[in-house]
Amino acid sequence: MAHSSTRSGGVTKGKMTRILLADDQQVVRQALRCLLERETDLQVVGETSDGLEIVPLVERLRPDVLITDVAMPGLYGLEVTRRVREQAPGTGVVILSRYLNEWYVTEALRRGALGFVVKQSDVADLLRAVRTVARGRRALSRGVLAPVLMLSRGLDGRWRARRARSGPSRARRRRRSS
Repeated sequence: MAHSSTRSGGVTKGKMTRILLADDQQVVRQALRCLLERETDLQVVGETSDGLEIVPLVERLRPDVLITDVAMPGLYGLEVTRRVREQAPGTGVVILSRYLNEWYVTEALRRGALGFVVKQSDVADLLRAVRTVARGRRALSRGVLAPVLMLSRGLDGRWRARRARSGPSRARRRRRSS
């Protein structure tokens, strides 16, 4: 169910970061709202428990950051990420998931998520990720870095192995022949 709110009172310095929450568990959304709204520069502008409601809410509310779970009813969080990045490129996506799995992390990043935070992380990791993604930069919680680094090393290793099998580059072959 969609829910939106506006924050009143309290003058803050700088730009307020507007956040949309998407998680199928009500207690998780409520806890996130409480944690985020304790911060003077963060404002939760809406929330939903249904993946199908996310993209229309993003288009209507225009949040700076969408925090979404991977496992959402209606439309899976990874597909939501792709659609949000296509239809609302100004909204940064932070995946908040209990799954610390190389495939989920890399797939989320491939589909356009700027942040990936595991639910087992410290609150400070989530707050840092939200603020970093709001500035258009990538943010991964500490627990996510190892799989991403292993993947990048693996890709680098596979690229080097493929290059070694294919022989010298064209540029090197030209230099040799001249």
